[in-house]
Amino acid sequence: MNADDPSSIPLRDIHLPDPIGWWPPAPGWSIVLGLLVLASAGLAFALWHRHRRRLQRAALMELNRLEENYLHSSDPHAYARGLSMLARRVSIALDDSLAAQTGQTWLDSMDGLASPRLTDDVAKVLLKAPYSQKDAAEIAPETFALAVECLRGWLAGTARGRRTRGTHA
Repeated sequence: MNADDPSSIPLRDIHLPDPIGWWPPAPGWSIVLGLLVLASAGLAFALWHRHRRRLQRAALMELNRLEENYLHSSDPHAYARGLSMLARRVSIALDDSLAAQTGQTWLDSMDGLASPRLTDDVAKVLLKAPYSQKDAAEIAPETFALAVECLRGWLAGTARGRRTRGTHA
C-alpha cells in the first residue's frame, strides 16, 4: 500500500445521523407549556373573581339605594319588595338552579350563607312582605335592619366565592 494515495486507505463514506424528531420535546418546552397552563388558570380565576366582585359591588350599591329610599319614603312594602328582588336576582346570578326555588326552599339555600342566620322575621321580610302591604306594615324597622345585615353578610360570602348551592354551614 502506498501511504501517499488516499484512495488506497480503507475508509467508508461519512454516515449522517437520523434527522431529529419532534417528539419528545426538549425539557424547556415542558416548562413553557406548564407556565402557559398556570397563566391560563390564573387568568381564568382572576376574571371569575372580578365578576364576583363586580356583582357584589352592584348589589351593595342597590342595597344602599334601597335603604336610602326607605329612609326618605318610609314605605315598608316597597322596601321589602326591593330587598326580596335584590336577593333573588343575586342568588340567580350565582346559581341558575335557584331560579326554580321558592318559599322556604329558597330561604334554606340562602340561610346557609347568611350571617347572622335568617330569623323568622327576616324570612317574613323576604317571603311575605313583598306581596302584602299588611304584612309589610307590621314589620318593625329593626327587623328591616336585621334583614339588611343578613343580606350584607350573604353578599360578603358571595364575594369570597362561597357557593350558594349546598347544605348549611
